[in-house]
Amino acid sequence: VRARLPFCPPRGDPTLDASGYLRLGNIARGYEKPCVIDVKIGIRTWDAAHDAAYAEKRARSEAGTTHETLGFKICGAQTYDANGEVRKLSRDECKAIRMSESMTRQALDDFVR
Repeated sequence: VRARLPFCPPRGDPTLDASGYLRLGNIARGYEKPCVIDVKIGIRTWDAAHDAAYAEKRARSEAGTTHETLGFKICGAQTYDANGEVRKLSRDECKAIRMSESMTRQALDDFVR
């Protein structure tokens, strides 16, 4: 993270202004075989403080996806089959899913089963 961000303060840094951010905990901790899904929800996937070029890049990236049509997109999932074998969506599968409303609905249906 530090290589990609100009400044990434250490955890618990009193100088960190965390207002406006939601800190998530690991709710899957303690489970042997947790099923998890990564769903991006909202009207945009960038902060309003970003410059126009970045906002335009993100808007192009979202064009034609379920984020545009449904207001969310699936970015990853991990489940286990009846035999206990892990199943993770690949990057290519996630790209295909977020381009199709029917595939998105099917992926959600498969996840909750």
